[in-house]
Order: sequence, then structure tokens, then C-alpha cells
Amino acid sequence: MPTTLLYYPTIDVPTSGVWIRKTLLYWDHIASIVPESYDGELPREKRYSPEIQCLYKEGVFRPLSPGLLFGTSAAFDLGSEIKSITQTERFKMGLPTGRDRWLNIPVYREKVSSWIFKDLASRGLAAECLDIPDGEKFYFFEPNVYELYMALLAEYLAKVDEQVTTPGTDKQSSFDLGYAPTKLSQRSLCLSTHLRELLPMPKPEVSIRAILRFRSKHKSELLAFRAELEKIQETLSNCESTDEIRSELEKARSRIDLESIRLGRALKSSKISATLGSIQAFFKPTTPTIVGAAAIVAKSTTPGGPLPVSWLIATSIGSGALEVAAYLVKKKEERTAAVDKSPFAYFCQPHSALLRLAGLSLELSLSI
Repeated sequence: MPTTLLYYPTIDVPTSGVWIRKTLLYWDHIASIVPESYDGELPREKRYSPEIQCLYKEGVFRPLSPGLLFGTSAAFDLGSEIKSITQTERFKMGLPTGRDRWLNIPVYREKVSSWIFKDLASRGLAAECLDIPDGEKFYFFEPNVYELYMALLAEYLAKVDEQVTTPGTDKQSSFDLGYAPTKLSQRSLCLSTHLRELLPMPKPEVSIRAILRFRSKHKSELLAFRAELEKIQETLSNCESTDEIRSELEKARSRIDLESIRLGRALKSSKISATLGSIQAFFKPTTPTIVGAAAIVAKSTTPGGPLPVSWLIATSIGSGALEVAAYLVKKKEERTAAVDKSPFAYFCQPHSALLRLAGLSLELSLSI
């Protein structure tokens, strides 16, 4: 099934730097949340940047309408979660008060159910501004509420999409608001594998067209690397102890090194300038022993933060490293039937790029 990265919070997908270049190597499609009026009424050359227009023409970019969500039970769940989070003391403490609070971030009305807007407006978190140009097209949100809303809208929209779709962003604050647990009782454990400084990635100056040509010509190399990552995740999710995790990491070290070398050679043969980047994948542990051991340590951990460093297991590969660590995140319902069947498609944290590879959620770090 095709995989899609759903970018948020804005319609415009960033096209400069490494974010989109990394994403294009590992996803079939990139999408953003686009109201039908935006995509249907404006000429294409006025809707998107030249790079996104190119991806649109090639069938790589696709606009995802928020209308797919509204009218479903998921829309009610979205509204309930927005209300629940914005009513927590932790969220309210981060909001400006009085004259320092600005409702200045425009959101297309087509992205918001009227009853969700009315609830936010009743609490001073959103407003209408009909006396400004095009004011009738937008609601105006408080900035923190905007980032939270768009993160959750992307998550719930991905849930109802027909493809295997995962929300992704290059904005850490947007991710944190949408995924960090707000209460101790709402924390859930996940593990992560981090391939640190191991993966060849295109440099920012590489053209998007060059990357499209590369991923078409070297599909086998990319699929082989994805398969190896999936194998590691599946094996680690079934480990019974930290000693077993350490043993499996040692076994995976040479395989990862080999696939990274092959991918680097393919990039070099295509005359694509590359550098070493990092990938971090999050997955659910399935064995009671691992879950129980980490849960004991988790009691003293800040919501949303990593478990203590004693829970970090690593093996070196050349100048890089393959690491396993544990994290606490907000309990979330799996997004699609495909995700439900996967032991490692649970949670994704996007410093710079979120990737889903056949059910695998990845982060591509900008620290290269």
C-alpha cells in the first residue's frame, strides 16, 4: 500500500534544506491539509511553490481535504480531545493572559467544525474577524491552540485516509503540543531505535528532480534498507530482556552498515552530494518483561521525556551508533487497520521528518 507523509501545520510544505529531500527518499507521497476551495479555485501556479508544483505534476504531492474527516465519528473524537487538552492546567499555564493573548493565526474555516470553533471562541481561544480582507474565509486562533489543533487534525485526518498515512512536521513545538502526555495517567511506553550518523542523505543543494530520478532508478536499494529497518524493529519489539536487546543490536550492526554503504554508493554513482544523517524509529514493545521493567523506571520520569540514561543501549558502527532507548508518550489510538496490525507502528516524533516505511514510523534528524 502507498505511504504518505501528511505535513502540518501549514498548507505550504517547506522545500528548502534537507527536510523534504530526506522525506522524498523514503515516502511514496507527501501531502498537506488543503481545503477544497484553496485547491479548486486558485490556479495551480498560485497555490504552491514551483517545487511542490513539480511534485504535484509527478503524482508525488497530493492535497488532503479536511472534508474527509468531518461527518465521521473521528471528527467528534478530534473535538473532544481538543477540548480535553485545552482545559488541562498544564496547557492553560502556557497561554498568555489578558492583553498579551493574541488571536492572530488564520485557519481556513473548512478546516474547523463550527461546533469546535464555538467551543474555543467561548473560552477566548479563537475568534472571527469579518471586518478585514478575506476575513470571512478564516477563523483566527491563539498560536498555541493553532499548533495543537493542526497537529491533532493531521493525526485524525491520517486515520481516515485510504493510504498508510502518518503526520509529519519540521516544527518541534507543533509535535510536542500534539503528542506529549498532559497527565501522568495518560502516559504510554514506547521504545526507539536511533541510527545515529549512519545514513547517507542528499545535501540541501541537491535538486528535487534529481532525488525523484534517484528513487526511481534505485528503488531496490531503498527497499532493501527499509526491509532491514523493519526486521530490526520487529525483532526488538519481541525481546524479553535488555541483554537480548543488546545481543540483537550486535547482530544488526553489520547488516545496517552494509545497507548504508550500498545506499551511499548508489547516491555517489548518481552524482548526488550526500552527508551522513540520523534516523530514529519508535515502536511498541510486546513482551511483559520489557514493559514492566521500563514502567517501574517511568514512575519518576517527566511526561514526554526519555527514561533515565541507564535505559540506553548502544553499539557503535564506524563513526556512528545504533541505539535503543525508552520514551513516554501520550496514549493514542492507532490510526489505520494497517497500523493496528504492526507491533512497531505506534508513535513518531518529527524533529525534521516523519517517515512511515511499510508501517514503520521514523524520524530523520537534522543533526548531520
